[in-house]
Amino acid sequence: MSLGYQAKVGEIVHCNFGRFFDTDGDRIEDDDLSAVDYSNFDGRIPPEIIKRRLVMILNPRLKGSSLVVPISAKEDEDVDIKRKYHVEFPYDPLRFTQYQDRQRWVKSNIVQTVSNQRLDKLIRPNGNFIKVYAEAELVKQVQIAVIKAINAQSLLAD
Repeated sequence: MSLGYQAKVGEIVHCNFGRFFDTDGDRIEDDDLSAVDYSNFDGRIPPEIIKRRLVMILNPRLKGSSLVVPISAKEDEDVDIKRKYHVEFPYDPLRFTQYQDRQRWVKSNIVQTVSNQRLDKLIRPNGNFIKVYAEAELVKQVQIAVIKAINAQSLLAD
């Protein structure tokens, strides 16, 4: 895994966030949170994001790491969180990928710095590599939502 090139702001790629671990140190492969070892700080701990997911690159130049926000097909049940921090992702940029099947949201309240080693290219269903970019206006909406998520709305002009 790894992109093998310098990503750009607004690029959509895969990110492997890892998994939860149980008390025996084994990876939990399903969504059963009852077995999670909350004292294992070497793994992910709920409610941290897990699995291989689509992400939008917000800053690819952080010395071997990138600032990303995940893109999810799961709509948040908390209406306030969704309204403030989730940006609807249009179908069109994903039209040639396996992700064109349903509505998705950029979850700006889950902004993360990740190693570039966690990032991987998008692949078309036929196996060919594809670069996908969000439009500038969508990137701007996500950046504004991240500013709100870090409680820095005072930086935004009224």
